Amino acid sequence: MEASEAMVGVVTERPSRMGMVRLCAAALLPGGDRPGRGEGGPGVRHSAGQRQALLGLAGAEVVAAFLLSSVLPPALRTAHGVLEGAVILGFVGAAAALRRAGHHVAGDRLVLRTGLYGEVSVPRGAVGSVGAALRSVPGRGPRPVPGDPAAVACSAEETVNVAVRLRRPVRLDLGEAGVVMAQTLYTGADSVPEFRTAVMAEGR
Repeated sequence: MEASEAMVGVVTERPSRMGMVRLCAAALLPGGDRPGRGEGGPGVRHSAGQRQALLGLAGAEVVAAFLLSSVLPPALRTAHGVLEGAVILGFVGAAAALRRAGHHVAGDRLVLRTGLYGEVSVPRGAVGSVGAALRSVPGRGPRPVPGDPAAVACSAEETVNVAVRLRRPVRLDLGEAGVVMAQTLYTGADSVPEFRTAVMAEGR
């Protein structure tokens, strides 16, 4: 039974739009900007480029909001301010949600997180090696890798830079995309060495 469980991973699907809104809102609460930390291991941040882009959009929206507000009739400024505020908070909340959802080792599981698009959890003992591997995989969240039927990607961006090689295939149910007996997991990390250290720490 233990051998069978060691061959099975868990895939958490992308949340609904309202689920994403709740995640963004929760990330704005006190303490919500802390990088994710799982029980038994530190969180490893990812998606730095996307976080910076979201914060850049928030800044641009602030400037645009002030400019537009200056030419709007007074009767429309309040409604416009509320709308612009919601948009800005959405950008900032999405960036915070990505920042807080770091990859982590939770007990005997390696959890690859994306913040807004779902996650993949596999037995830590199934991990054979971790290395750099820069490539592009269309889509976001848990997904198959075109041209590689034994690989699964789990990232918030299309570009991934980490390859987790598994000792033995791990069964991952990707829903409509089907079941994959994964031998390689691709993900993104702001620091590949930090990710490798967290996953391959002594005593695993």
